[in-house]
Amino acid sequence: PFNPSTHIQIGIPATHSAPVSLKIYNVRGQLVRTVFAGTKPPRFHEFVWNGVDDHGVPVASGVYFANFVSADTRLTRKMVMLK
Repeated sequence: PFNPSTHIQIGIPATHSAPVSLKIYNVRGQLVRTVFAGTKPPRFHEFVWNGVDDHGVPVASGVYFANFVSADTRLTRKMVMLK
């Protein structure tokens, strides 16, 4: 559970050079926020989601999914926003 923001750590391996993205979805599968889309150098990176959508509107309490995608990797983690 988090309020008002959460930190998401992602490790990118040394052999990776493709673009990556970190997006937040609600339980209906709707895109809420694109936290990052682009390239990052190989190492651990910390991304912060401050609980707002792509329009800057605070999201409601509930379950959200952080989805990390790279060329051959797809990771999804469940998060709970509590207000």
